[in-house]
Amino acid sequence: MRIMLGGTIKELRKRDGRTQDDLATALGITSQAVSRWEANKAYPDMEMIPAIANYFHVSIDELFGYNNDRESTLSRYIEKANKLLKPEAVPDKKQLKRHEQFLREALSEFPNEWHLQERLAMILSIIASTEKRKKNETDALKEAAKLYEQAYKNSDDVHMKELIHSSLIRVLDSLRDYQKIEEIALQSSSISSSREVVRTAMVHDSKHDQYVSEAFLAMLHQLTELLAMNFEHFAAANNPDIYLSLVMLYKSTFEDGN
Repeated sequence: MRIMLGGTIKELRKRDGRTQDDLATALGITSQAVSRWEANKAYPDMEMIPAIANYFHVSIDELFGYNNDRESTLSRYIEKANKLLKPEAVPDKKQLKRHEQFLREALSEFPNEWHLQERLAMILSIIASTEKRKKNETDALKEAAKLYEQAYKNSDDVHMKELIHSSLIRVLDSLRDYQKIEEIALQSSSISSSREVVRTAMVHDSKHDQYVSEAFLAMLHQLTELLAMNFEHFAAANNPDIYLSLVMLYKSTFEDGN
């Protein structure tokens, strides 16, 4: 048990980018004591165990290496979370509150799980749209933005990171936090660096024609989304030609008219 605990503390400390001094300061002990724990030469006092678990945002069971039950529980939580919002049904306020409560309880047990963070952020975004009081709406959106940022940081799924980023930007737009959106834009890749465009540089690759087609379609769909997102801007300019041109571009691209 001692070996498992010492190794777990060391792994969690490195996971979070913490030093032995950081942990020692947080617990009010010396860094030498932490070093002895990790070297399995000593064992933390039992009353200190909850503080160590809290510092790393894990349960005491997880600190001692009892992960099988937790993994099973987490899988059930994620499965349930993914089923909360069904496309064919619009949840009412009571359902949204139940969803919110479930996700908050799940996150209290698994505070760094991005699936749960992303789902709660989505629920809060929907709740915000139903709020009549401006302060309640703003508070819900701010928490949603924070959760989306955490989910983006914790996720290792490239596709989901893109979707999370898009959701975050929509929430920031609702908050009119344009400075944060600008920061995200400056940290993002340019169009010329996108995977679709980069692949087209492989001229002699057997998939070159496929990559060119995929890049063109991606650009076309992105242009459509850009126009849809900024409809009021183009409508104010009273310029229907740009929409007609887009229709013709789609028509020439898909010769079957579909």
